[in-house]
Amino acid sequence: LYTDNFFNPFVMARFGGALDPLLAGINGLSAATGGLIAPAAEAAPAGTGFDHIAKQQHKSYALFGQFDYKLTDELTLTAGIRYTDEKKDLSTVFSENLAGGTTYPTDFSSVGDPAAPTPGSLIYGAGYAGAILQGIGAGQIDPFSATAAAALLPFQTPGWAFKALGATTSDRPDIIESLKDDQITGTIKLSYQPDRDTLWYVSYGEGYKSGGTNTDRIAAGFNPLFDAETSQAFEIGLKKDFPDQNLRINAATHYTTVNDFQANTFTGNGFNLQNAGDYGIKGLELEATWLATDSLEVNLAYAMVKAEYKTFERGNCWVAYTWHTGVDDPGRQNPTDRFCDRSGDRPGGEPENYLVLSLKQDIDLADNIYAYVQGEYTYTSDIILDGSNDPYAVQDSYNLLNFRFFMNFTDMDMDLIFWARNALDEEYVNRTNFNTPLQDGKLNAYMAEPRTMGVTIKKRF
Repeated sequence: LYTDNFFNPFVMARFGGALDPLLAGINGLSAATGGLIAPAAEAAPAGTGFDHIAKQQHKSYALFGQFDYKLTDELTLTAGIRYTDEKKDLSTVFSENLAGGTTYPTDFSSVGDPAAPTPGSLIYGAGYAGAILQGIGAGQIDPFSATAAAALLPFQTPGWAFKALGATTSDRPDIIESLKDDQITGTIKLSYQPDRDTLWYVSYGEGYKSGGTNTDRIAAGFNPLFDAETSQAFEIGLKKDFPDQNLRINAATHYTTVNDFQANTFTGNGFNLQNAGDYGIKGLELEATWLATDSLEVNLAYAMVKAEYKTFERGNCWVAYTWHTGVDDPGRQNPTDRFCDRSGDRPGGEPENYLVLSLKQDIDLADNIYAYVQGEYTYTSDIILDGSNDPYAVQDSYNLLNFRFFMNFTDMDMDLIFWARNALDEEYVNRTNFNTPLQDGKLNAYMAEPRTMGVTIKKRF
């Protein structure tokens, strides 16, 4: 609900330079006729509300089971199955309410391209009204004629600029839907343990996430309904202990495909939740723990992930990059499309490489004091921060270094911890940025915590 004066200066800043002569002409005509012809109305009256009320009734039933069966002393089969039945009754009612109670104007569907104005756009309507004013001024058109009234009326109606601003302020139909779905999913795993220090396994599993409706005011051209998401995952792994070396290693490689992936992108006006198409992810993971000495522990974790949209034909388009550079999104198939093909792009929030290395050294201070010092290094490769793959929405790789000096005083049942986070004082976006609402070209972001140091005291009673 927008109830302040934000839109008035915003609208006039965006359109005012081009529309000032038109509005002045309408006001001049109104004055010349003694008010018989109405003056220009407010483009975006304060107090206008853009409400939507979403309700959902969701019933879900599931029946599932799993068992382990030892084929031999070394070989174990694990299998499971699940049946899910879902029903959703969904209702979203949208309303646009001008403060004065007048009818919400829907004359202009978009801003429009000044170079090629199209009927129904604000640019087209302004050009037509301007031509009528010129005809009136030249004595060629009767200012009280039906032709003049039809051309000028939209600009004499309060709120005439609202719909052209975008999906947030545009009218849209209500959503009344009932969705039914059922799904059978399962998992199967084969484990091989030749000795107590070794475990090999291979597994296959299926996943399911039900569909629903997108209740935000998304742009025209996007389907407010989205289907269920399903997945198929394969994994091969090894868990191995090396007792003589005080070493443990866990390693796995995996491949997952997701059908009708439910992608959620903030577009500056709301969240656009939709089916992206097919999504593929493959990679490997490695974890190692090494007790190098009686007092020194080394831990390593590494993940390599290759992910991409196999098909995503109606994704969100670049906003900020196009606004600043004039370079349109190459995924846009037609100039008038509000959606772009994201097939082959990386999904947001998935770094290709992630590494954590930590060292923990126990320190012998006194019999009644347990102490250690720990250092942790983290490397994160570059990350796409949003679902449109806007070139300006990319976080470069960064390194983090954390330290901790821990002391436990046994006699007092108290901990004293000196710590430092982000000791290198890296500046980076904490995996979240978004287009500023109704202000194309601007991006908002949540910056990560800078270098922070402190002392923590814990006392147990």
